[in-house]
Amino acid sequence: MFKMNLLNELEFFKFRLEKIEGRFAKKVTAERCNQLIREAKLLLGDKVKHIEEINANKLTDTMELGADKIEMNEKISQLISLVNDAVSAELRG
Repeated sequence: MFKMNLLNELEFFKFRLEKIEGRFAKKVTAERCNQLIREAKLLLGDKVKHIEEINANKLTDTMELGADKIEMNEKISQLISLVNDAVSAELRG
């Protein structure tokens, strides 16, 4: 159940991330991404230990700190795949 909730959260985050214009997302978005990465690490352990948190040290168009959307999208896509595999395995077994 927790994995399914995380999967829904990841998919919703990815949907919202794709709606952000420009190359960078605000620091608060990167922090939410990092929170999802940490949740996945708690639920899946070693399967996601290779996915590192996002560094929000880039300057956005509005001169705020932010993070690269492409990097976030790649990590979220990996997490979606890994969590989806775990959910499928649970349903089969």
